Amino acid sequence: MSDWQFKLLYDGQCPLCRREAQWLQRRNQSGRLAFEDISAPGFEASRYGVTQAEVMGVIHGVFPDGRVVRKVAVFREAYRVVGLGWLLAPTGWPGLRWLSDRGYEWFARNRLTIGKYLGGPNCETGMCAVSSASPSRWPWLIFIIIAVFAVTGSLELGMGRSLLGPDGKFGLWESNIWSSENSQRFADPYSFSHLIHGMLFYAGLWLVARKVPLRFRLMIALLLEASWELLENSPFIINRYRETTISLGYVGDSVLNSMSDILMMMLGFLFAWRVKPWFTVTVILVLEVGCALLIRDNLTLNIIMLLHPIDAIKQWQMAGAPTP
Repeated sequence: MSDWQFKLLYDGQCPLCRREAQWLQRRNQSGRLAFEDISAPGFEASRYGVTQAEVMGVIHGVFPDGRVVRKVAVFREAYRVVGLGWLLAPTGWPGLRWLSDRGYEWFARNRLTIGKYLGGPNCETGMCAVSSASPSRWPWLIFIIIAVFAVTGSLELGMGRSLLGPDGKFGLWESNIWSSENSQRFADPYSFSHLIHGMLFYAGLWLVARKVPLRFRLMIALLLEASWELLENSPFIINRYRETTISLGYVGDSVLNSMSDILMMMLGFLFAWRVKPWFTVTVILVLEVGCALLIRDNLTLNIIMLLHPIDAIKQWQMAGAPTP
């Protein structure tokens, strides 16, 4: 009988994958996690009932009884075996499981490019050499991101927020801002406001801290957004929304929606990083004007109504409410 409880099949030719494996090896004091390099001579994917193309496409893991798991489930099990299972547990929650797997699929397709931009080796081909003088920084970035999501979600559950909304059902999109399902599904029209949060955070941090490495600015933005999500779901802000905005029946976000809001901010931040400033400004204007026309609300109006309510704005917004 094998001594290991789980085997990680990793791509040793991928610098990010290799560093993650090395990071786990340093924490594998019990030896219960085994490692096998799928790029090593003599590796045969057929021994595990899969093809070489499949194991090169997404990460795979194997149990001693031959069961094979893929994608984020591999990391959940590997982290569990080395005693860090709590860290990735949220990725197995309903809704977040699907989201984490889709995010990983995107990462797997772009892992070499991501490694370059996050401080990894500069790859011009598919084969990259890792400098021993270069510290392994990217696992800590991923660790912090996951930890912020996990802590924020846990705190919101402790504050009485529901995981998927009052009805307990998972949904990807809710277009009706007057519906009780608004702010309960994965995304809704207000998700565009959180994309703008990210763009504005990037611009603001570039203005005041442009010499700070991108990954640290992203962490600052992440902490700011997570802090806002916690504040937004506090009784004070919930009641403020009810009193001064068109969100008369607002009961707080579901944890799923709140996690989506943070993700949208990150996407907006990275978008602003990759495009010209004029294009970011154009996108913000299009989103703000589009939301104002379609739902009579947007980030600008939301801020105004929270800080200094104007009756004329509220009357105009309420005119768009459906007739009972």
